[in-house]
Amino acid sequence: MVVLERQRAVGPKACAGALSRLMPADLTPPSALRFDEQVVEIAGKEHRLRLETPRFTIPRETLASYQLAKIPNGAGVEIMLGVRARMRDRHTIATDGGDEWSADSIVGADGALSIVRRSLGLPTRRSLGIYREVRTISKDYALLLDAARYGTGYLWSFPHRDRVNIGIYFDPGRLAPAVARGLLDGEIARRFPGMPVSPPKSGWVAHRYAGVEHEGIYLIGDAAGLALRATGEGISTAVVSGREIGRKLKDRRYAMPELARLLAFKKKQERLFSLLERFPGMQDTLYRLFITAKRLPGGQRFFER
Repeated sequence: MVVLERQRAVGPKACAGALSRLMPADLTPPSALRFDEQVVEIAGKEHRLRLETPRFTIPRETLASYQLAKIPNGAGVEIMLGVRARMRDRHTIATDGGDEWSADSIVGADGALSIVRRSLGLPTRRSLGIYREVRTISKDYALLLDAARYGTGYLWSFPHRDRVNIGIYFDPGRLAPAVARGLLDGEIARRFPGMPVSPPKSGWVAHRYAGVEHEGIYLIGDAAGLALRATGEGISTAVVSGREIGRKLKDRRYAMPELARLLAFKKKQERLFSLLERFPGMQDTLYRLFITAKRLPGGQRFFER
């Protein structure tokens, strides 16, 4: 197996570095920060929710190193770094260096702007995330919801060991990126006045699912549109789908049950999300109802299964 990686290292990516309960436990690094409580601020009012399933944060580079170390020696995996590639036809990849690679099976794990997905002519839909990193320490794993300010998007504040990743996730068709950037900078000034702040980074999130199997071409993660539309979560969906496709390539009869469970959850979440879009004037009220329901016995399991 040959892996072509555009970057000079495996791992760096614009990302908040948050792992939800969808992340397989055996692929969560022991060094990840654990959170058993979530702060949810709705229109300026803070709610604290005790989590039945913990959340974690981890730098993408650390996560990649941990997972790469799990590849056993002699597995027959060759990773080629700094290679820019394009699809020549359904079975051939050409590189900018003039090389060509042909294979019966090609896997597109190339993110929200996937060239493999584009070669299949599949439609896509994307949201956008913009974030900065603040050099400070925080204990609050927080989401900020406010229909009047963010629409159906939200602002996050995720602690890492020596910094806080704070950003805004939104639909650029509903909220202009320049406005979103201003909202983010205003919140940073409010929460972390005078603290050192990194330049902004941004990344697309592809959430229109279009299947993972396409006659010898396979798509995983954002390339398949598997990110969760409501939250922008993409690490766990990429990991789950990547492992399922790997198993499928080893055994064509494998039914990919973990992917089926992920898709069922994604569909359920998107139905709930559609309520927010249909009733914008009731968004904050619906948010509060969700929080109340999650505090009831079995409430979190209902929304997360």
